[in-house]
Amino acid sequence: MKISGCIIARNEELNIVKCINNLKSVTDEIIVVDTGSDDKTRQIAEEIGASVYEQKWENDFSKARNAALERATGDWIIFLDADEFFNEDSLSLLRPAIQKAHSNPNIEGMLCNLFNIDLDTGRFLNSSYVMRIFRNRKHIRYINQIHEEISNKGAKLKHSNNSDILTIMHTGYSSSLQAEKAKRNLEMLLIDTEHEIAAYHLATTYFILGDYKNAYQYADLALSIKAIRDIDQLAYKMHYYKIFITMSLEGSNKTKIQSLIKEANKKFGKHPEIVKMEAVFLLLEKHYSQAYAKYLYALHCQEEYGKTLGQNNFIGTIDEVYSGIAQILCLMNREADAFSYYVKALRSNKYNREVFQSMFTLCRTMPEHETIAFLNSIYEVDKEEDVNFIIAQIAECGIPKLVLYYANKWNNTFAHEDDVLIYAYLAQRNYLNALEIALLYLKNDKDSYSPLVTAILIMGRLFLESETIKDQIGEDYRDLIRCYYSGSNYLGNNNTYVTVFSKLIKHADQNGITDYLKLADATEASLISRIAEVLLTSARYEQAISYYQLLFELTLGEDRKAVVAFNTGYCFYKLKQYKESLNWFEKAIQNGYAENDMAEYLQWMKSQS
Repeated sequence: MKISGCIIARNEELNIVKCINNLKSVTDEIIVVDTGSDDKTRQIAEEIGASVYEQKWENDFSKARNAALERATGDWIIFLDADEFFNEDSLSLLRPAIQKAHSNPNIEGMLCNLFNIDLDTGRFLNSSYVMRIFRNRKHIRYINQIHEEISNKGAKLKHSNNSDILTIMHTGYSSSLQAEKAKRNLEMLLIDTEHEIAAYHLATTYFILGDYKNAYQYADLALSIKAIRDIDQLAYKMHYYKIFITMSLEGSNKTKIQSLIKEANKKFGKHPEIVKMEAVFLLLEKHYSQAYAKYLYALHCQEEYGKTLGQNNFIGTIDEVYSGIAQILCLMNREADAFSYYVKALRSNKYNREVFQSMFTLCRTMPEHETIAFLNSIYEVDKEEDVNFIIAQIAECGIPKLVLYYANKWNNTFAHEDDVLIYAYLAQRNYLNALEIALLYLKNDKDSYSPLVTAILIMGRLFLESETIKDQIGEDYRDLIRCYYSGSNYLGNNNTYVTVFSKLIKHADQNGITDYLKLADATEASLISRIAEVLLTSARYEQAISYYQLLFELTLGEDRKAVVAFNTGYCFYKLKQYKESLNWFEKAIQNGYAENDMAEYLQWMKSQS
């Protein structure tokens, strides 16, 4: 039995070596059809043993692939793209599996599992079944200009499913390449709209390009076509797109979303992606207990059925599932359990900013050396991209040793000197040096750095310096500094006051924060509300309570009183002072609070008693 490895390529000098070397151990010849490279693809392929042929590109992938088949002499074909390769476990099983199929005349092809990997982030994106191994017969050829498929005179090949043992890794849809390839594909797809599943491919391409209007239109059309409805791996995806797009663009249209979820559940109620979308909707609707159960069920469905599904993108977004569970556990006051799920989320996608920030909030109670050790177990401190990501998340965290540790890595290991130096100096309480660096950035970005410069002047009590640079910051910030030094109420722009406060709360000590809060007008409801919000999001619940209680006493409409009472109750809840929490939740209900989360908190408190 002879096996031919076939590849079509164009400007693939970065990938071709890995692909050819991967095939060498299992094939008897390697055919490369080059469709117009202007790099070293052809030269490299020939040097490592492939037979290379040139084929003019005619906007037809099938024509290029069939040109390779015409030149192949093996009994069986393994056809890979230049940016694909079999994983290590599959290589030893590949030839025996083909030999077994070879002995069965009824088998014309073999299904493999294709994993799309994002090389930019190292993330798994999705998986699907593909037929890349088939008999070399003249009547077995590729059809369709794009999204080509192997065919026996227009009919599907009789095949065995070897997806459980044969896995192909594909790097061609990394995030940096997706949009470019989608634009190329769209041009070709719009020429070939008569194909029976063209609507499916158009929906997918528009979705990648972020054109949700067209993506929804073609997904809806696709589900009206029997050829697509009958293929589960295509139909589920169209349902998923319709739900996702509607939730993104018409989030308030709850009836429509529920209808779409109900329709998808009829056939795909055990597909983890469909279950996940329902969990996301329930979370947004503040039905937390139901959302929690659905998230767990989505993980169960992945465990039970995920590996048997023809197409499944669940693993590529599993960090969102872990994060959703963690959010709900935080709301339940189960911080230790929440932390473990945030860790799972980061281990799945370490560059998820939202997850990092949420997890980091829980880290604040840990000793700083333990936090550093924990972060270093996830991130590579000798990798510039990792340290850059950490710095971007923690620069303003106000935890001195943490900021200094990673700032030193950033500056010394990678020789970067940027605005992280400001935060390194702030961590050392070296306000003069922090001010000096901040002023350099102020020149080019007054809007972003005026609040930070003002906060540094206040924290360092740099009275003289504030006078020398008063013309470099806006008038509102100058007035704020004057009020702070004179101890008088600030009656200027609320945005200015709150923006500086959001900087101070991360870097100033408690005395500095207390002095600054004295400047606020205690009768100005909108300002008090925004101060309370900053305190709440900073998890300073005790201070937030005092401002919410003050705000509740001011003249407010019932709707606002209801929200303020609820927020007060929530702060007491987070402090686990459940009796006080219940008291304020009752006030919220009396003033008309009717959000779904109220029932959740009341039930959770009942279980605590």
